[in-house]
Amino acid sequence: MKKIFTLIAALFAVVAVNAQNEVTIDFNKDYKTLFPTITGESSGTGASAVHDGDFTTTTTSTPVDGVTVTVSAKEEGATNDNRIWSSDPRLRMYSGTITIKAATNFKKLMMTVNTNDALVASNNTVNTGTLNFEALAKQKGTIVWEGDANEVVMSIKGAEEGKWGNTQFHSIVVSFDGSTPTPQPVVIEEINVAKALEIIGALDDGAKTDKEYKVTGYIVGDPDFQRKTPEEGQEVGDLYGNVNLYLADTKDGAETLYVFRAKDFGNKNFTEETITLKAGDQVTFQGLLQKYVKDNQSTPELVSGYLAENTSGIQNVTAKAANSGRTYNLAGQEVGKNFKGIVVKNGKKFMTK
Repeated sequence: MKKIFTLIAALFAVVAVNAQNEVTIDFNKDYKTLFPTITGESSGTGASAVHDGDFTTTTTSTPVDGVTVTVSAKEEGATNDNRIWSSDPRLRMYSGTITIKAATNFKKLMMTVNTNDALVASNNTVNTGTLNFEALAKQKGTIVWEGDANEVVMSIKGAEEGKWGNTQFHSIVVSFDGSTPTPQPVVIEEINVAKALEIIGALDDGAKTDKEYKVTGYIVGDPDFQRKTPEEGQEVGDLYGNVNLYLADTKDGAETLYVFRAKDFGNKNFTEETITLKAGDQVTFQGLLQKYVKDNQSTPELVSGYLAENTSGIQNVTAKAANSGRTYNLAGQEVGKNFKGIVVKNGKKFMTK
């Protein structure tokens, strides 16, 4: 009996030590608590842009178990302010520095960020230790810092000299013993249009949800791929890269959700080759839900959205891949001939080994 109690006590001791060895800074979940002086969120572009989430001065977060994050204001000449955005990933940095500081030395940082051709996090540098960018091979990846310090300053850099960066942070996990934390999966709730309308109906006028949803439905009517005004000699203007459309739970459904300025897979711009969506296609869009109100008229919308994988079906991938001759994985990403697993080509699914 004494041995059993000794073993239980030892297990609790291990749990207690591990709890102290790791601190998570979650910008998506805790941004309001971390940065209480930031009064809102930033969103939009141009004349309709909202700047309530901009960092106009260097700002240090509320400590989390002794760890703080300091975000600088933008560098002189930079176009965008560093900011808290209206959807995940919340913390978005275009220039300046982000500083992680603790009361005692830590050995590893796991920084989960968004990355694609336009998000050039792999050019960032630090004042001490080393950075590993190998896990940035996919759209949502990880930058790993390793060293021995109680303060690390990361400088946000652009793709090349004279350009500004864009690093979008989901979270930072601080490891004091150098162990690799187990990533916590981000689970996005999958719903239909009726459920989306129910959630929006409970919102205040003008409000939006504080988390993203995956909404699956059928496209009603022709999608409106936004275009610029044609220049001289052009028949049609260049694409802005987004689309407006209506979703319903049936192909001719009357209860619709307006998908506003959504983008392609991976939150990338649509191109002339990928504007294949049409009325009747079943698709999944991921984004925030909003009750938009103008002139006393409310419109249920999905905003800050993009085409996403639906784990219960991949009709959205099929719509993109149909007759293109290209091969895609289940996330809608184009893959090469050496890829192993389920792929979509010309609207059909195959298993490659």
